[in-house]
Amino acid sequence: GCQRCCVGSVCLVGSDCSSRSCSGGVCAAPTCSDGIAQADEAPGGDCGGGRCELCGPGVSCSSSAQCTGQCVGGICQAPRCDNRLLDGSEQDVDCGPPSSGCQLCMPGDRCLSGSACLGGMCTEGRCAALTAQTIRNLTSAVGGVTGTGLGSTQSGSTETPQ
Repeated sequence: GCQRCCVGSVCLVGSDCSSRSCSGGVCAAPTCSDGIAQADEAPGGDCGGGRCELCGPGVSCSSSAQCTGQCVGGICQAPRCDNRLLDGSEQDVDCGPPSSGCQLCMPGDRCLSGSACLGGMCTEGRCAALTAQTIRNLTSAVGGVTGTGLGSTQSGSTETPQ
């Protein structure tokens, strides 16, 4: 049994209930919008538990598993693309789809979808190797200028700019 009353039991106040929620004289089931930090939620309440969405920046936390970013000093931090950690909507460390705000993932990186990969293909949970055609497409997309890191070269003129 419960040390406090179980859901559905008669109660007078929230502290009578294991869910800490008394509604209409009956212990209510915990929800992600009841304003009460349940045992499986972040101390900031209504987020971070297995039932609720992850907590956003500024919410108090007891572990990074409760946050969209990392829990630092007991406060959820915004996800970052340069922290060498897998957080936010990244699909591998510091990379993911355009919606993550991070760079695209490189061949061999973990992925959930092709949109996270530089080459546009995710196979068996990994970004696929770049094909010659993909490299040509990427090269033309950045103007074919030497130094893009995509294997392109600039040909033609040997004139020196004046």
